[in-house]
Amino acid sequence: MRAKAVVNAGVCGYGAVIIAEAKDAMGKALVSLDTECNNLKELGQNLEIEIMDVVQKGCSSEIFTQITQLVPNMHCPCPVILGIFEAVKIAAGLALPKDISIRLEKIT
Repeated sequence: MRAKAVVNAGVCGYGAVIIAEAKDAMGKALVSLDTECNNLKELGQNLEIEIMDVVQKGCSSEIFTQITQLVPNMHCPCPVILGIFEAVKIAAGLALPKDISIRLEKIT
């Protein structure tokens, strides 16, 4: 199965298009990452991610550790990371595709 996530990262102005493909829930997902963010470009355009590592370990997974080493602390948690995780789970048949929304505003 394949899944796509389109992420608008916010203030930084760098979004991403993520395509994940998985044959089943127990193997690896192939993820393509198209972004203008120089930090995330260091991951490469094509990633291979252990699906159950993401599902079971989440923020302590190997891919999360790699990403947070590349993305400056002031940009964590980057919404692109969530987009990668969700696309992997959808491609593996472990989640349903549903938009996620966060609306931020200053209150005076």
